[in-house]
Formats: sequence, structure tokens, C-alpha cells
Amino acid sequence: MEDNGTAGGTALVKDINLAGDSSPSGFKVFNNALYFSPTTALPHRAVEDRRHGTVQVKDINLGPGGSDPFRFTVFGTALYFSADDGVTGPELWRTDGTEGNTVLVKDINANPGTGSLVSELTVFGPRCISRPTTASAAPNCGRQTARTQCR
Repeated sequence: MEDNGTAGGTALVKDINLAGDSSPSGFKVFNNALYFSPTTALPHRAVEDRRHGTVQVKDINLGPGGSDPFRFTVFGTALYFSADDGVTGPELWRTDGTEGNTVLVKDINANPGTGSLVSELTVFGPRCISRPTTASAAPNCGRQTARTQCR
């Protein structure tokens, strides 16, 4: 929905899920475009809206499931986020807004299919700080703070 603050100025921008509610979430502006994660016929794909030319940025998970992108964070000249490619599990990704430059930053948790599930992603000065789950975390803890070089 787009809204200018008046009842008459509220309108549907684009119906991206003809089967039901798209439940868009995680809105983030980057390079004059709005990025978000909707539910579509293929659930949870990173989408951008360049003034209503709403398109999927990249099909990260080529399988039947969605990539469930979230935690969109702008750092430098890239947009960072957590997503699941169906192989490594949820890991840290980055994009410049193009399909070809939407890439996995690092497979932080190398256990196949488990992923690092980056739960927090924060820009702190010249660094990007993440809080992933790693294979080396202490028993029964599972999470540890890690500095991720987001360059």
C-alpha cells in the first residue's frame, strides 16, 4: 500500500501474491529503492520497488522453498541481509541491487544446511557486526557475537 496521509490517497501499489496476503516486512531504503521481504507464490524473496516497478532482485533459493531474507542493513555501497539458499542454510548475503551482484558473503556456520542464522546485524563505525550461530560456539550456548568484514 502507498499512503499520502489521506483516505483518498491510500492505494495498492502492486499485488505480488495473487493467492493471498503478501505480508511484506523488513522495509529498507537503499540506493533510492525500497527493499522488502514478501510472501509470494514462491514465499519470502527479496524484492525491490523502484517507484512501483516491483521486481524480485534474485531467486536465492532455487528449490521449492523461499529464501526468507531479513535483517536488511545498509553498509557502505551494499545492502546486507540474512537469507537461506537451500544449501548452506540462513547466512549473510549482500547486494548492490542487481541479480549478478547479490552474493553470499560467507558461509559462517560450515555445517551443511544449518546456517548461521544471523539474528542481528549492526553497523558500528567502519565495521558491520553480526550475531550468528556458529559450529564453534560453546555447548548449550549456540550463539556468539562475531565481527563480520562487510566490504
